[in-house]
Amino acid sequence: MKKHLIVGIFVYLWCLSLATDVQSRGNILCLMGVPSPSHHIWNRSLMLELSKRGYNLTILTVEIEESQPNFHFITMEDVYERIQAEWNTGSTGIDLQRKNPWALVVESYKYYHFVSQKLVETKGFQTLLNYPNNFRFSAVIHDFTLGQVLLGFLDKFGNPPLISVTPFGAPPHSFSVARDSLLALFSPHFATGFPGEMGFGQKITNFATHFWDFIYREMVFLPQENILARKFFPDVNLRTLERHSSLVFVNRDPLIDGGIPLSANVINVGGLHVKREGWLPPELEHVLNSSPKSVILFSLGSNMRSDLLGQKILSKFVKVFRKLSQFTIIWKFEGKRPSNWPGNILTVDWVDQNKILEHPNVVLLITHGGLLSVQEAAWNGIPILGMPLFMDQHSNIARSVSREIALEIDVNSFTEDELESKILSLMDRGKIARNLSKMWKEQEPPLTRAVSWVEAIAENGELHHLKNSISFFDILLPIILIIILGSVLLNFLVKIVKSCVKKKSRNPKAKLQ
Repeated sequence: MKKHLIVGIFVYLWCLSLATDVQSRGNILCLMGVPSPSHHIWNRSLMLELSKRGYNLTILTVEIEESQPNFHFITMEDVYERIQAEWNTGSTGIDLQRKNPWALVVESYKYYHFVSQKLVETKGFQTLLNYPNNFRFSAVIHDFTLGQVLLGFLDKFGNPPLISVTPFGAPPHSFSVARDSLLALFSPHFATGFPGEMGFGQKITNFATHFWDFIYREMVFLPQENILARKFFPDVNLRTLERHSSLVFVNRDPLIDGGIPLSANVINVGGLHVKREGWLPPELEHVLNSSPKSVILFSLGSNMRSDLLGQKILSKFVKVFRKLSQFTIIWKFEGKRPSNWPGNILTVDWVDQNKILEHPNVVLLITHGGLLSVQEAAWNGIPILGMPLFMDQHSNIARSVSREIALEIDVNSFTEDELESKILSLMDRGKIARNLSKMWKEQEPPLTRAVSWVEAIAENGELHHLKNSISFFDILLPIILIIILGSVLLNFLVKIVKSCVKKKSRNPKAKLQ
C-alpha cells in the first residue's frame, strides 16, 4: 500500500508539472475501461484532439501507450490477458451461432461485470485511486459501454461535469444514461439485428427486448456493479452518477444509421475517428498503386481473426477469389498462409484499414460489420459485403443494406456462387456509396462537433437545461394503470349487462312484448 501511495504522489506531481509547463486549459480525466482496440481508436481520436487544443488529459485505460505532454496514460495492466484466460475458458475459434436477443442481453451484462472485476484488480486502478481527493478535473469523459465501476472516481474527485461517450453506436443504456429511456423503444436493439425500419412484429420484439434489457440492467447488473464499486468508493451510487451526465456522445449519424429521436443532451458524433493520421508500409502502397480500380479489402477488424473462421468457410472464399483473378485481395489474415492459395491474395496480419479504404483503387470491403469498419467504408464511398458474426454487427449490416451500399451473406450457409455473385453485384453500388460519402463529408466534421461540446462543458460547467427526466416507468406505469382500470371497468360493465339480460329473460311480460 505504501508503494502505491508513493507512486500515486509521484504521478500527481508529474501531472501538475505537465499542466503548468504546457499552459493547460484544464485537466480532463478519461475513464476508458473497454478492452477493445476499436474503442481505443475511436476514443483516442477525441482525446488526442483535446490535447492538441491545450487540455491536459489523464487517461485510465486498458491499452498500453506511451505518455506525452498533455497526454498521460495510466494503464490497467493485463486486462486483455485475464479476459482471454478466464472468460469462456475452453472455447475455441469464433462462435458462429446466433443467440436469441434475451440471452444475448444477459450474456452481455455478465461480461460487462466480469470486465469490471478485472479492472479494479489492476495496479493502474490503484494508482488513480491514490490520487489526492482534492485533485481537480474540469470534466470527466467516460466510455460508458461498460466499466460503470469506474464512475466511482467521479465521486472521489468532487463530481466534475461528466461526458459519457460510446463508440458502440447507441447501445440501449445510452437512453438510461441520458435519463430518457423511453426513447430507446424507437431504436433497434443491437441484439435483434433489426435495421432502422421495422415492421409491426419487429417493433413488438424490439420493445420486449429493450424492456428486458432495462429491467435486467436496473435490477441485476447495476446493483452488482454498485456492490463492487463500494469496496473502493464508500456510499457511491452508480445509477445516480451515470445519470449525472451533462452530455452523451453516440457513435452514429442519421445519414448512415437512420433517424431516431434523441434527447437534447445526446449528440450524434458518428465517424469522428475516420479522419486520422495513418501509415502504410511501402510494399502495400505498391500493391494498391499497381492494381488500378481492382482491390478488395477483406478484414474482420481489430477483435476478430480470419484464421478462426474454420477450413470450410475459408475454402469457399479462396475458391471464389481464385476465380476472380481480375481483383487483388488484401486479406487481414493472422495465421499461417497455406501454400496453395492463389497469387492474387495478399495476406497481412495487420492493416491500417482506414488508410487502405482511402485509396482510390479500392472497390470493396468484405467485413464482419463492426461499426467502425462500416463507417470507414461509408465515409470513403466503398461498398460493403457484410458477414456479421455477433452483437451489433447484424444491425450494422442491415442498416447498410437498407441504404443500398451493402449486401449480406450468412456465415453459416453462404455458397460459393452466392459469394461470387454478390461481390460482382456490388461493383455497381460504387456510385451510390460515393454519393452517400459526399453528403456525409459536406456536414460539420463529427470530431469538430464533439470537441466543441467538450470545450463548452469543461469551460462553463454543466448544462442542466439539456437534461431530461423521463424513464420507462414514467410512461409505462400510467399505461399499465389505464389497462388495469379499463379491465376493471369493462368487467364491471359486462356484469351489469349480464345482470340486465338475466332480469329481462325472467320477466314474462318482457317475453310477451
